[in-house]
Amino acid sequence: AAGAVVASIGVEIAAEAKRLQPDIDVLYTTGYAEDAVLHNGALEPGVSLVTKPYRQAELLKKIRAMLDAEATDWRVARMPAVDRAVLRLGVYELRYTDTPVAVVLSQAVELAKRYSTAQSGRFVNGVLAKIAEQSGE
Repeated sequence: AAGAVVASIGVEIAAEAKRLQPDIDVLYTTGYAEDAVLHNGALEPGVSLVTKPYRQAELLKKIRAMLDAEATDWRVARMPAVDRAVLRLGVYELRYTDTPVAVVLSQAVELAKRYSTAQSGRFVNGVLAKIAEQSGE
């Protein structure tokens, strides 16, 4: 029963976030099988969902999909490897830590400028700023 309470709280938090920021992307995680969560009506079909235990590759795939959605005209696969790594770190920090947005952006831009191309700092800043804005940060 505790898992159901946590799931419902997560859905309520996501609903409130969507109300405040309609374009926000929500990535749900659950310890239940995906079919059980969708069948019981806890989540709507078509939401972004990762079931536990999930592997690092699955989480990265979901984060990559979020980046693909925000990096218009520049798919993740075409980005320099350093930019991809910096963006993944930045998305993780924005979504899953309490690190201030300004700190995340500043550090990501510095890494991109130092270790990638001349345009990478602006590109990384733009993508992460858009994601932070959609998250209501």
